[in-house]
Order: sequence, then C-alpha cells, then structure tokens
Amino acid sequence: MASASEAPSAAAAASTAPSSTEPSTGPAIRTSHRLGKIGRLELSTCTKIGRRKTQEDRLVVCPKMLGREDVSLFCVFDGTVGDHAAAFCHDKFPGILVKRPSFAAAVEAMDGGDVAATKTKLAAALQEAFAQTDAELIESCKADKVLDYVSSTGVVAVLMGKVLSIAHPDKPAELRRIEAAGGSLTYLHGGKPFIRGGDFTARQARGDRPMQLNYSRAFGGKDLKPYGLSCQPSISHVDVTASEKMVILASDGLWDVISADSAVGAAQAAASSGAASDPAEHLVDSALAAHDAAGSVDNVTVVVAFF
Repeated sequence: MASASEAPSAAAAASTAPSSTEPSTGPAIRTSHRLGKIGRLELSTCTKIGRRKTQEDRLVVCPKMLGREDVSLFCVFDGTVGDHAAAFCHDKFPGILVKRPSFAAAVEAMDGGDVAATKTKLAAALQEAFAQTDAELIESCKADKVLDYVSSTGVVAVLMGKVLSIAHPDKPAELRRIEAAGGSLTYLHGGKPFIRGGDFTARQARGDRPMQLNYSRAFGGKDLKPYGLSCQPSISHVDVTASEKMVILASDGLWDVISADSAVGAAQAAASSGAASDPAEHLVDSALAAHDAAGSVDNVTVVVAFF
C-alpha cells in the first residue's frame, strides 16, 4: 500500500445535546476508528484515499441515535464528479432521517414489540429521508453549473432493536425505466453501463460538456434526474438472531475487488486476532493491494459492525 494516503486514524466524534424540539443523532464516527465497543456494538471503520487524487468517499456511524443503544445508523456514501454530493449526504442524511415522523413511529413500534410495524415504518422513514436528502442536494447544485452532475451512491443500514434494515440503490428493470424517461445506456470502459441523458447530443452540439454516470440510482446527478436517474432505494430487512454476527458496508472500492464471502471471513479473522489487526483497516488495505495488482485506482471505505 506504498504511497497511498489515508484519513486520520483516530475517531472523530461529534456530540450535541438534544434540544427540546429536535431529536438527536447522538455521537457520530465520521472517519477511521479501530475496533472497539460502543454501546451494544463492536465497531470498526476505515477510509483511505488510495491512489486517487481526491477522496470522494464519506462514512458516518451513529451508534446511539436518540441516546439509545438499541437504535444505530451506519452509512457509506461514494461520490463522483467531485466530493460535493457525498459530503452533503454525510452532513445532512442522519439529521434528516432522525427527524422523520415515520422514524419516531418505528421506534414506538419497536418499543411495543411490533416487529412488522417497525419494518414498515422504518422502510418509510428511509425512503422519505433518501428523497428529502436528494431534493436538498439538487437544490444546492442549482447555483453552480459545475455541480450539474455531482452525485453519490449510498448504502445505509439502521439497526433498531433486533431489526436490521438496509437501504441501497439496487433495483431490477433499470433499463426500461431509464428509456421510458427519455434516457439511455451507453457502454464504456470495458463494457460498463453508463446512464446518458436524452439531451446529451444537443448539449454537445452547443458546446456543453454533458456527463454520463456509471449507475442508475444515486443522490444528486441533477441534470440526469429527468432522464431516469433515481434516488429511490431498495430496502431489505434482516431479523438479527444468534446466527447473524456482523454487517459490512463499503464503497465499491472494496466490492470491485473482494467478494462478500471473502470480506466476511477476513473481517472475522481480523477481529479474532485481537489488537494485531483491525477488521475494517484490514479489508481496506487488502482492497488497495488488489487495486495495485490490477492497475486500478479507487478510494476504499469500510464499516464493520459486530452484533
């Protein structure tokens, strides 16, 4: 991993006391944090720039939302066309989520032992928070043409009681939806699909520099939203039992070079080694080594939470 830069190794915690009118996200981990117990969780996070010129990944972990050990939030945002979108989501999403009435309703359902209602209300809160964050991000991009295409993918997990809910941009039938909105896919860089706006050719003709994005669901991407780029996430729920040991969230800098099964095995082995190896840092360094071997470059960010 020679010559790869990295974020500070210490956890950056930001804590604000909840006011009488606004709920609190609680203390937040926003950079690299070696494995340690916080509340009911063992948490490890790591983010490194790799050989890229800029760091466009962001992470945020709120292990005690609302001051409760049974409500935790984990987020990884992976920006493109600069870091504006990922930084915006990093700063805004937790506060937007915790203020949603449906989030409070999910907590109430959890306290009442209603697992089905907890899942329903939490799914609604996540959908609403994704939509509101996206709308506010797009509004922030209207003032400067350089921000027309800034965007960020995002994977978000909430652990509420024994329910783990994961929201991420992954839906079937994407091509049909994009084409119905007037957009299209073009295949670049070895056959990877990129979404292209219906105004691409016209903008080129008048001297603009329209861009294409390598995903169909993301925060931001203001000028591609009319052509099928969506922020609506898929949401899945897992009932956490004794057989569920951990959750790993990561940017594609990890998943492009390491499989999910390999990541789980490596994280477990690193955690078992004691202080000799940190799970998230081990995964990040392994991914960066794989990128070096393949001649590719990317930021890599990993969050590992052991239940």
